[in-house]
Amino acid sequence: MSCAQRSLKRRDFELRSKIPILGGEHMNIAFDMSFTLTESKHRSVGKFARRLIRSIRKENPSHTYHSFYPDTGSNALPIQAQLERFLNNRAIDLFQIFSPFEKRLPPLRKAWFGKTKVAVLLQERMIPEELDKIDFIQSCDLILANCESIKQEAIRTAGIAPEKIKLIYGGAGRRFKRVPNDDEALSKFGILKPFVMSTADVTDRQHVSKLIKAFGQVNDQMNRHYQLVITGDLNNVDKKSLLAEAGRTGTNQDVLWLNGMSDRRLIKLYNGAQLFVYPSQDEGSGVTVLEAMACGTPVLTFAHSPFLTISGDAAYQVHPSNGAAIRQGLTACLLDEEVRSNLRSKGFDRTDQFDWYSAGAKVLEAYQYALRKKLAIFSPLTPLKSGIAHYLNVILPSFQENYECDLFINEGYEPLLPPEIEDDQIKRIFKHHVFEQKAHQYDEVMFQLGNSKNHAYMVPYVKKYPGVVILHDLYLNKCSDDDIDDYLKSAKSIIVHNQYAQRFLLNKGYRNVGLCRLPQKLPVMISLLMDRDFVFSSFGRMEENKHIELAIRCVKRLYEEGFTDIRYTIASNGASRYLKKLKSFVSALGLDHIVQFMGYVEQAEYQTMLSHSDVCIQLHNPTDGESSLTLLDVLSHGKAAIVSDIDAYSELPGDVVCKIHHDDNVEDELFLTMHRLYTDKNLRKQLRQRSRSFVADHHPVTRYVERFKRIVENGIYDEWQEGWTEWRTAAIGTLTDATNTSHASVETTRTIYLQPNRYRRIQQGMNPVSYFSFNLNELPKGCVIQSAVMQIPAVTRVLRVHRIKSSWSSQSVSRRKPPVRKYPIFKHMVESKTKLSQSILFTWECTQLAQTWMQDQLRNHGVYVPRISARKKPGLHLVVRGKF
Repeated sequence: MSCAQRSLKRRDFELRSKIPILGGEHMNIAFDMSFTLTESKHRSVGKFARRLIRSIRKENPSHTYHSFYPDTGSNALPIQAQLERFLNNRAIDLFQIFSPFEKRLPPLRKAWFGKTKVAVLLQERMIPEELDKIDFIQSCDLILANCESIKQEAIRTAGIAPEKIKLIYGGAGRRFKRVPNDDEALSKFGILKPFVMSTADVTDRQHVSKLIKAFGQVNDQMNRHYQLVITGDLNNVDKKSLLAEAGRTGTNQDVLWLNGMSDRRLIKLYNGAQLFVYPSQDEGSGVTVLEAMACGTPVLTFAHSPFLTISGDAAYQVHPSNGAAIRQGLTACLLDEEVRSNLRSKGFDRTDQFDWYSAGAKVLEAYQYALRKKLAIFSPLTPLKSGIAHYLNVILPSFQENYECDLFINEGYEPLLPPEIEDDQIKRIFKHHVFEQKAHQYDEVMFQLGNSKNHAYMVPYVKKYPGVVILHDLYLNKCSDDDIDDYLKSAKSIIVHNQYAQRFLLNKGYRNVGLCRLPQKLPVMISLLMDRDFVFSSFGRMEENKHIELAIRCVKRLYEEGFTDIRYTIASNGASRYLKKLKSFVSALGLDHIVQFMGYVEQAEYQTMLSHSDVCIQLHNPTDGESSLTLLDVLSHGKAAIVSDIDAYSELPGDVVCKIHHDDNVEDELFLTMHRLYTDKNLRKQLRQRSRSFVADHHPVTRYVERFKRIVENGIYDEWQEGWTEWRTAAIGTLTDATNTSHASVETTRTIYLQPNRYRRIQQGMNPVSYFSFNLNELPKGCVIQSAVMQIPAVTRVLRVHRIKSSWSSQSVSRRKPPVRKYPIFKHMVESKTKLSQSILFTWECTQLAQTWMQDQLRNHGVYVPRISARKKPGLHLVVRGKF
């Protein structure tokens, strides 16, 4: 990198540092400054802490920051009393500790901090004997580590779960750069020859001793041409011991010790040094190494040191126990100009990958996550045969991003959560009887209340603990004999899923009723090209209000009219008496070869049956005031749906579903509707497009969570942004006319920019790698991709893009990395003479891949790319043509 390029990089950093990245709620953050009262102040522990504090403050000055300096005097209050007074007087949200193993301070206790969240930064190897301090670290709400080896040791020594530890890498700082040598300043330090620079503190004495011995032997061979300059603060005993080692090797006249060096003086030393040697094996931030590299100084490190993840191949590595290897490394780095030039070039490239701006941003993001409100959720979970259990699987990943969720369930079963939900959540599932002891911990309590015996266990808690009642049904006779008012009178908020239920409760006098449309994810569509029967289906619990007999009679009429390739599949569980009655009815009509009773089916088989269905009959009369989760599944799969024109189902647009009136002509109306859907392929296609668009526009999970937060946290109940006025309410008889009208619209071209719908950047070995994908369901329906260009910012000269082979989620990718194809689908290399700047924006014309994803979304698992920039995500620019 040229001097001009590095200057531009620094100016860019300064500009970005002055722009506050606002987002999330205001935080009241306190930094523990006890490290400034001990020898850590002068060690890399203190340097890393001070610079991280500075970057956090610059990253978002809108938060409030405090500093805690404990009083260690003889008349000081106990540390517990000091902490409690400090936290309460300033209403601290999060307390950050930078050096948890300080010997001069007593072990802390998590209980002293009350409701204040505690974050701890691990910078040194753990001391197994200090069990009290390890126990405290384990109890902290957020654990940070400044290198991979420190993280791995915490996992081994303390048994901390890997996903609980966040890696934070520092940088060199913009002041560290190439400057002209200042010989006058160096001479004032006592440096009169070319010199090797090193640093040491109380943990490095043994390794510094080996360095002094090896340097003396090498310097003898070079006619004492060099000095060894060591910076750092050691006590007098350690310093005398090291100077004695220098005397034994006859090199004491060429060893110079400099204490208390400021950054300004360090920059002069780095720029004047022929070589920088970092012998530490205990502290792993690597910031000192990056500083030397940023100043253009070749670096030699001891192999197996904690910061090799930082230095990578940009440092010459030697084994600390091998004196000959140390001597060989010193000789090569001092005399071989090719080695020196190579290390210098790689060092510049390496420093571009780490900066304090990114560190501050990542820490603030981790703070926001740690400060999520704590939410207790009462709900049935899978594998119970419950639609609400599957609905919770849909919303839980998004709720985990906004809340710290604990789940309370009934006795008698072991929960089974899908892989997209964080692994840590399984540890936060409790039997309901422990809630009494934990109730005080939660900011909110959510009750998923429905008309099923699966919800009966939560009835006493609904009455005793005011919370948020998610009311799935207006009638709860299967849950309890109590009136609905007994559940709702003490509720802080009530959330329903349709206007019918909202009006019902408003008419009863409730004013704390909010509306959130049920959330639903769009599944990948599967095209079935083989010849098969035409399938009518019904899903959901089988009860008399579903009018299954009515649908069976209509199937009989269709069969008698010569439609012999039809089949009617009923996938539901229900009362055995009603099931027996239906089976007898089917046999009496001679339809055993057409009507198939599947009973309850597991989720995977249910999805397959939905995909194979042509028309779904979902009648309900009377209703419990519910919004049907099963009907949303049907619509999200793009299936033509026949529903009852009653209560909440009446709210659905008439060009999305086919509505049936339950009057004297109900059977004839149902028969005619089934007949028309069988014969009119274009009508089914139109309903498929409209139903999926309807679900995408009005039932996204993100909107559900946002609406929930507005209701629960802000008390906004009357907000209505989900009206369906843009949807025509045409009856089924006008659907074909609407189709003909749409063909008259003029085709136009649009340019659309998509950001990744899934994106995860993780550290893999010494380099960051990214997994991401784009949701092409966001494109207007019926459009055709004419061109697609992906822009990928990356810190590399060679960009490689690999396709991901199977499904994955952004929550679980750090624990279960999805497999990727061995050979890249795209590779691009910049010219070898080009110097690597902060990042390069690669452009990839990927039209063919985007078109493949559009045609077969089962294959859209996204791509894997190493070395993507931490500051900007990739984007997909599309030119599409269609009738908009």
